[in-house]
Amino acid sequence: MNVQKKIMLLLMAVVMCCSTVVAQKAFLMEGTVPISIRQVLIGYDGLQRQVYDTVATVGGKIYYQGAAELPVKVMVLDISDPNNDFPDVISTFYVDQEKVMVSPKSDGVGIYVYAGATQAEFETLQEKIDSIKHIWQTTIMPKYDLEDRAQVNVALDEFAPHREQIPGLENAFIAAHPRSYASLDILSRQSHLSDDAQSLLRVWEGLDDRLKHSKEGEEVYRRLLARRKLDRGVKMDSVALKSVSDKEIDLKTLRGKYVLVDFWASWCGPCRGENPNLIAAYEELPRDKFEIYAISLDTNKEEWKNAIKEDGLPWIHVSDLVGMKKGGIAFRYGINAIPQNVLLDPNGIIVGKDLRGERIAETIREIMAKVEK
Repeated sequence: MNVQKKIMLLLMAVVMCCSTVVAQKAFLMEGTVPISIRQVLIGYDGLQRQVYDTVATVGGKIYYQGAAELPVKVMVLDISDPNNDFPDVISTFYVDQEKVMVSPKSDGVGIYVYAGATQAEFETLQEKIDSIKHIWQTTIMPKYDLEDRAQVNVALDEFAPHREQIPGLENAFIAAHPRSYASLDILSRQSHLSDDAQSLLRVWEGLDDRLKHSKEGEEVYRRLLARRKLDRGVKMDSVALKSVSDKEIDLKTLRGKYVLVDFWASWCGPCRGENPNLIAAYEELPRDKFEIYAISLDTNKEEWKNAIKEDGLPWIHVSDLVGMKKGGIAFRYGINAIPQNVLLDPNGIIVGKDLRGERIAETIREIMAKVEK
């Protein structure tokens, strides 16, 4: 994948969100940035299309005029170095006024943004989240060798109680700001990887009606209804898809075993990177008690088959070969990011979610022991 495409995908993932129309307006962004930033890429949801504009700075000064339905989420990347495959995100902010002022931070890297009331509200949340990230950077990271995967796992376990505070902070912000565009944006992001969709549906209910009945608000609601089907404690409904040999395999035929339903694809780097851990777990856990039912989100059958062969994956593989398009298995369950998985007990009840890493077999054994008590 070339650099330009990587940058576009990053911008699309962050700025594609809400359609809560206030007014179609031009907005002006001007001020100064750190002198080291010579060129930026500005992305946001424009009036008719996604906008990705390259803007050169002159002596640290920046001037840019855009047009959008305000409020709008804007992302700014530093693309001064053409050889950098992963440009730094300088800032992501919400614009709800016609003039946006920027100025450099004292660290010589970031920028302060004055973009209106929505951004000012959001910064109260961001400060709390940044304080949690600061714990990782200053207290936990220095204690471990992060080149050692075993130590990475220990570090992540130590950080987990801090990281787990973030959803609560976000939901408290939404409850306190039910009319804020930022609240819908946060909920939209949460809905993509929700671990408890039913709880998020209650958060959605607390939004202002204007947000709930916007295009994005209704899409978030649809996505959460779909993802609720994968909540813990829910009995997974019937899935019957075709294998690489075009034989239909019904998930219900595996009742009586613990089944890891794994959503993946040949083009998904993190999925392929996780496959060695799944292989180790598959070899370690007893065949009479455990199976993997892998649902590919590929659209190209040959690429799917080749990935299975290349990675040496001996378990059950099925797909509808429609990817994440409307009407497919991914759309049905609100899956639009992978890898994701759920663990079913012998009755088809979801008892675990998003299990991965070198200790996946140990985690599955622990879940089995709890279920069978």
